[in-house]
Amino acid sequence: MTMSSLGVVIPTKNSLAYLPQHLERIAEWLDLAAEVVVVDSFSSDGTVEYLRNHLRHPKARFLTHPPGLYASWNHGITQISAKYVYISTIGDLITRAGLQRLLETGEALGCDVVLSKPRFRAPDGQPLPDIDWPIDEIIRALHITRPRRLHKLEAVLFAMTNLTAALTGSCASDMFRTEVLQRYPFPSDFGTIGDGPWGIRHAADLVWAVVPERFSSFLKHPRSEVHTSELQSPCNLVCR
Repeated sequence: MTMSSLGVVIPTKNSLAYLPQHLERIAEWLDLAAEVVVVDSFSSDGTVEYLRNHLRHPKARFLTHPPGLYASWNHGITQISAKYVYISTIGDLITRAGLQRLLETGEALGCDVVLSKPRFRAPDGQPLPDIDWPIDEIIRALHITRPRRLHKLEAVLFAMTNLTAALTGSCASDMFRTEVLQRYPFPSDFGTIGDGPWGIRHAADLVWAVVPERFSSFLKHPRSEVHTSELQSPCNLVCR
């Protein structure tokens, strides 16, 4: 997998409290990326200044977009030219080996979307109880023990039987083929749960794969932040 294969989008909005740890962790794998696009939604807490001073990448670009979770994601994704795109939502972390695993799976199986499941943690870093997501049902039903491409009928079936939960789970645990997200952007008219309808709408259009290993973590924000921060990952609201 060459470095030119991966582009990273970092959406931000008043994310300063979580940036030091986030940048420390992504520094472990950022050299894998050919390009990094930061999309900020009018932060007023020093988020952009902190990123400009501490984000170390030779091809980092900073864009501004009005608040709107998926609209900001889509805007950043349009700027990516690499084959694959990873959405690095602030506070959600992934290991270098995990990111490489997603990339290798996408290439080996010829996929548009590669799904994996994170572990869950609180803002203080403590682990939280597991939550059953659609990917768990897929892994159990299909007895998946290694990366596996889904047949089109399987993807449609699991999408349609999980109408209240996102097939994608946490997008910060997944990998997407850039051209697919540019052709089928996330809908922005579903508030903070747009990747759920996106998965249902495009289950039959795309090639999906599942990786059973867990190598990322999902930050469960305090409930007060769920209602005020548009950076809150969709599954905090849908996948309970």
